[in-house]
Amino acid sequence: MPNILLALDCSPHSRRAAEYVAQLAPHLPDCRLSLLVVCTGIPYSAQAAAEETAPEVHGDEDHQQERQEIDAFLGEIEDLLIRAGFPAARLERRVKPLGRGVVQDILDEAAAAQCDTLVVGRRGVSKMRALLLGSVSAELVRQAGGRTVWVVE
Repeated sequence: MPNILLALDCSPHSRRAAEYVAQLAPHLPDCRLSLLVVCTGIPYSAQAAAEETAPEVHGDEDHQQERQEIDAFLGEIEDLLIRAGFPAARLERRVKPLGRGVVQDILDEAAAAQCDTLVVGRRGVSKMRALLLGSVSAELVRQAGGRTVWVVE
């Protein structure tokens, strides 16, 4: 049974990645799909709150607004996948506070969920900028450790 982790960041790039997965995943028998957002605005100490279905995040209004935007985006992605024919029972949603860095947090979550495939959207930054600043997708490819990585442009 393939297990796919779709790493999202509420950008148009991650929406395109979700649309790509929506075309393929319904045709993969017994596929399990985890949606993950690594949230920079939720303090790491609030991880237990972030994992609840209806979390109560304490802090300033920016953090609460960010969480609401993430929840709305994940709801749209879930609807997209379900309309495409992916079974809701095999769909999981996770919001993880930034801990060890975006790439490492994605890899940690992939290991915990036993995902063999990672899917990310590519931001479309120039090669020079990616070289100087790095990119999440390039770093995931380097550190995937036996996992398949789909980088959707």
